[in-house]
Amino acid sequence: MSQIFESDSETASDAVVCRCLNVTHSTISDCVNLYGAESHQEVRSLCGAGDGCMGCRSRIKQLIAQYQSDRSEARS
Repeated sequence: MSQIFESDSETASDAVVCRCLNVTHSTISDCVNLYGAESHQEVRSLCGAGDGCMGCRSRIKQLIAQYQSDRSEARS
């Protein structure tokens, strides 16, 4: 998995991605990997992340891309 976090503590599943709504890394992962979210809009619809100040949207987009890449590599 590529490193998209600034520190090891940010890779923890309980690390908060969306501070406004207190949405964690594992929740975003579930939205993508379990529920098939493919955009930040779909993640927002599922869990609310990115619906506050919108400061986390670029981070959510990075995570979506990473999860999709990881899933593609796993299929190969």
